[in-house]
Amino acid sequence: MAVNKNKELIKFEKADSIFDTLKYITDGNIPDSESNLIDLLNNTEMPEDKINIMSAMLAGTARKGMSGDLKSLEWIIDTLGLNQPDKYDGKVSGYSGIPGYLLGKAYVDIYRDIIERRHRYYDFKGGRGSLKSTFCALVMIDEIMRNPNFCGIALRQVKDTLTDSVYAQLIWAIDKLGFTQYFRYTKTSPMQIEKIDTGQIIYFKGCDEPTKIKSIKPPGDMYVGVIWFEEKDQLKGPEAVRNIQQSVMRGGDDIIVLSSYNTPISRKHFLNREEIEVGGAAWKPRPTEKELPPSTSLTPPSKREAKGTESPGVATPPPFAKGGMGLGTESPLSLRRHPPFSKGGMGKDVKEIGNRIVHHSFYYDSPPEWLGQPFLDEAEYLKETDEKAYRHEYLGEAVGEGGSVFENVFVKNFETEEYKKIRETDRLCFGVDWGFCIDPWAYVKCCYIAKERRLYIIDEARAYRKINQVTADILLNEKKLTKDDMLICDSSEPKSISDYMSYGLYARGAEKGPGSIGYSMKWLQGLNGIVIDRQNCPNTAREFLEYEYEKDANGEIISGYPDKNNHFIDAVRYATNLLWRKIGGE
Repeated sequence: MAVNKNKELIKFEKADSIFDTLKYITDGNIPDSESNLIDLLNNTEMPEDKINIMSAMLAGTARKGMSGDLKSLEWIIDTLGLNQPDKYDGKVSGYSGIPGYLLGKAYVDIYRDIIERRHRYYDFKGGRGSLKSTFCALVMIDEIMRNPNFCGIALRQVKDTLTDSVYAQLIWAIDKLGFTQYFRYTKTSPMQIEKIDTGQIIYFKGCDEPTKIKSIKPPGDMYVGVIWFEEKDQLKGPEAVRNIQQSVMRGGDDIIVLSSYNTPISRKHFLNREEIEVGGAAWKPRPTEKELPPSTSLTPPSKREAKGTESPGVATPPPFAKGGMGLGTESPLSLRRHPPFSKGGMGKDVKEIGNRIVHHSFYYDSPPEWLGQPFLDEAEYLKETDEKAYRHEYLGEAVGEGGSVFENVFVKNFETEEYKKIRETDRLCFGVDWGFCIDPWAYVKCCYIAKERRLYIIDEARAYRKINQVTADILLNEKKLTKDDMLICDSSEPKSISDYMSYGLYARGAEKGPGSIGYSMKWLQGLNGIVIDRQNCPNTAREFLEYEYEKDANGEIISGYPDKNNHFIDAVRYATNLLWRKIGGE
């Protein structure tokens, strides 16, 4: 083959890539001896119509590189990109999924269901210590690591609760998976976690600011591929959930939605009603390879690399690690007093509703050393003293029939027996909720009998348009509080607390924090009884009896606690602040 010297053919064809031409030359056979450019080109597989002046010039540069000319060699290396690493696909070498030792046994099969994309929506409900949030945090990080085009979003009803819940939980998950160095954390506005090498972002948003959710725009060609609703029961009904999903689920087809929540106490709550009314079939985990006929494989043929192998990037959780997780191993903590729930078992406690899974987990499925002996002791104590509260708080049962928040209230005229109990205890509690014009100033006096797990509310006071000095006089002169009686007040008014102290009252602010309202309300709900003196506490009795869960626009019960007509309830929460902040109120 010779170079055609016809001037019409000796031209630079702009459509030809310098890279491709140079690649032909450098991939060609090495000439037997130093030869002219025509021989060099003839040793390549370059098509005849590609041999032209440009290819000849590139061949000349290649020949100089072969002769040891460093500048020519460097130019060839740079042009071909030989000094660049292989294109990074965003995945971490050696990572294939959440290791089994990080999974509670209730989540092994459901994790396989997620990575095989058998469903889109996964609801994880249950009681305390059932590892719902732990699992969702691990799955979100797992999805980010295995899918470089995924971003994520973690949601709670109230924005101010994000930092100490989902944000902290995801940082924990990143650390446990060994990926701390791959992420950058931004705690201040806008709160987010970014995977440094790919630019993937995990967003954190409160459902109380829906416009900010709509404004999310993931970088480049990425999209929100994993959504996590934490404390989903606190959201404002099914319509609110649906609107948020519609705002976020765009830009891609491969999307999963995780939800975690403690089972709402009322059977009329929208999540419980939805599950009851829609029904659903008992979910069966996908069989393992060993359970299938020899000719059957779990891996689709298009993804199967070789017979008997899993598809790339999809992990089958390894066996439990020895030391608490393994079957048949001994644990230093005992669950002997916590037999499996009578309705237990994976098949019965996981429902399949169309493209949605509702997964019910229990604390006794968690490795006991993860929970600790104090947790197990408290569960046992509640089981023995208040079975109904135990079934709700620890087993995640919906034990309430209606919309009332408190179903353990008893209003009665105190007899000699009640007053005798109160005189014999030193557990008197005093609380104040501030108010002035529209909202009243409210005071309560309580007595907690620990061995009964009952709270007795024995006195109250209410006032409108009274300054701090006047209400202090009511407490000192009418209610006979002394300098030794600790009065716990709403901490939102430090000046009022300071005023009370200057008037001779032993006043202090209530200790608050994220989730304190919900925790204190659940503590009150879990008591064996809230016994209210009908004669001395009519306003307190009315509030406790009439207080109901919030409802959405369609009348569906949601889990939020309305901030209205609850002044004496708040005063009771403040009075018992030091009790419910301790395990068991002991």
